[in-house]
Amino acid sequence: MPRHQRYWVGLDAGHLETAVCLVDAEGHVFFEAMTETRAAPIRDILRRFGVEPVQSITIEAGVGTQMVRDLRSFGFPVQVVDVRKSSKFLAIRRHKTDANDARGLAELGRVAQSMGPQVFVKPVEHQDIRIMINIRRTLLKQRARTDALLQSIFRLHGANIKLLNGRGSLAAEVASQLRLLRTGGVTIRVDLDPLVSMGEALRSHISNIDREMRTMATSIPACARFQGRVRQCGVELGVASGLHFQAALGVICSGCASSIIGVARAAMPSICM
Repeated sequence: MPRHQRYWVGLDAGHLETAVCLVDAEGHVFFEAMTETRAAPIRDILRRFGVEPVQSITIEAGVGTQMVRDLRSFGFPVQVVDVRKSSKFLAIRRHKTDANDARGLAELGRVAQSMGPQVFVKPVEHQDIRIMINIRRTLLKQRARTDALLQSIFRLHGANIKLLNGRGSLAAEVASQLRLLRTGGVTIRVDLDPLVSMGEALRSHISNIDREMRTMATSIPACARFQGRVRQCGVELGVASGLHFQAALGVICSGCASSIIGVARAAMPSICM
């Protein structure tokens, strides 16, 4: 293939392998392959046919987010399309395979060069905020399950425990209630140490994450301004909520507090009523 000829690339990304398809201006496929889901092997393939002629690299949102970031860092024009939009175009083909999907995405980039807004790929730092929030949410759910099980065990024996969140508070409360039960002649014969250790460990991890999130929230100007502006409306916004907005909005509103407040008012119209 002449190096000056324009061509379009379609990538059907899987967790381990990615189908690559290259089509020319007439829609003819001149190269197909399977490679690792990494940017470097794909870059090496495109170098064989010339980097400048690449008009677009089309990939569906979802798998391959880091590969998209890396390809863009190499200077390739990568467009990430919504799966709901691309699936209708790909459904035209009779046989659904990775190779056919890659060819369909290359064709989509060629014939529909203006597909409207692309899927926004968050920067790594905003992705990490979302991961931290999800980890905290999971730990809170697990702590609630552990506390509920301990509470139910004590209630079956006619006792009740206060579920405090401070470090060491759960172990101290369980030990205190066990002593009171033994004083009344009641003994819990089941070993509760695994549950107590799990509850204490969860409280410790949640406390560490909360401390890290508070530090992070105060260090991000947009997040701090957002919390301050909402506080002026008489609403105390938690650190997790402020970071959630930061992670969701990404760089779009990272330097504009008024835009963040506009989004907040649209999402919560009664916040300043």
